[in-house]
Amino acid sequence: MSLQKKTTKDSNRYCPNCHYPLAKFGEHCSSCGQKFTDGRVPIWVFFHDLTEAIFNIDSKIFRTLFNLLSPGRLTIDYFKGRHKRYATPLRLFLILAVIHFAALSWITGEQDVSLFNDGEGHEEQDAYYDLFLADFDTIKEDVYPLFKNQQAVIAAIDSLEVRLDALTEDSTTVGYLEKKDFVFNFEGKSLEMAKVDVYTKTPRELVDLYEIEGFWHRLQAQQVIRIKKDGKSFSSFVLGKLIWMVALMMPALAFTLKLLYIRRKKYFVEHLVFSFHYHAFAFLIFTLVFLGIKVADLTGNELVEEQIGLSVGLAFLGVMIYLFIAMRRVYQQGFFKTFVKYNALNFSYIFIFILFLVLTLAVTILIF
Repeated sequence: MSLQKKTTKDSNRYCPNCHYPLAKFGEHCSSCGQKFTDGRVPIWVFFHDLTEAIFNIDSKIFRTLFNLLSPGRLTIDYFKGRHKRYATPLRLFLILAVIHFAALSWITGEQDVSLFNDGEGHEEQDAYYDLFLADFDTIKEDVYPLFKNQQAVIAAIDSLEVRLDALTEDSTTVGYLEKKDFVFNFEGKSLEMAKVDVYTKTPRELVDLYEIEGFWHRLQAQQVIRIKKDGKSFSSFVLGKLIWMVALMMPALAFTLKLLYIRRKKYFVEHLVFSFHYHAFAFLIFTLVFLGIKVADLTGNELVEEQIGLSVGLAFLGVMIYLFIAMRRVYQQGFFKTFVKYNALNFSYIFIFILFLVLTLAVTILIF
């Protein structure tokens, strides 16, 4: 039955979703936008909705990514009121940020990344070697009487113990910051701990055993021990928090732009949208580079260090050029003024990035 025939039969139609009165002609509710239906869903409509729900892919995202490649275009269009045709700035930023850090995690995930253990990951192995040597020493005392008249055998056992002992290091260093006075004056404190203790006792037991005093000193030491015991998990934990670090940087960067262009009378949100779009482009480019490096590795065409450095360097150069062109187009100032403000922005960006990175690492260490 066609929509027009249904209309002539029942002129007082209501939306089945929000019960708003429907117009006599047309297929969609003017209140909620739902298409008029009698409740029956054709199979092709069902699969279309299912695909969209799973992948959430439509022409909008492709149009957004295509226009993102043109410096400043998305920002200009957004403030011309062209909102429906593109993904929102915040959503675009978050989606590409998540994809970027997921790609970065995929590339580094298979490596034994540890910020505190030795380069070859022998810390835990040495600890259990110490336990083995203690058991070996006990067994040796029981074995000696069996070969008391065979000096060659006893000498061989002693030589084996010496060689095994040479393979290990007995202690490891745990460091934390110690406050010296009422001002911000800190001093690094290092404490030697037996590896066997680090890997067989809990962090709380260790700070008690080595008599570390003070709430903050004990807290720092416990967190450092946790990281030392599981450095790879800590690295993944940090990567998971970097997305929030970059998100929190956006208002600071927008405020910097507000100061640089204070005579332009632009709202703070305009600078914030510009920051979202710029970083979305940066995430997109570096994600493609990282994935290219990973694909080359998986296909057996492993890139040498110089090739990887060149790829990342070209991507960084492209992002920097993109920023300069975007600033000229969005803020509509001459080459010289833009160049001066571009350099001021990059200097401020370095300071903001280091500040937020240090704060993120500090908080991450405390909550790990």
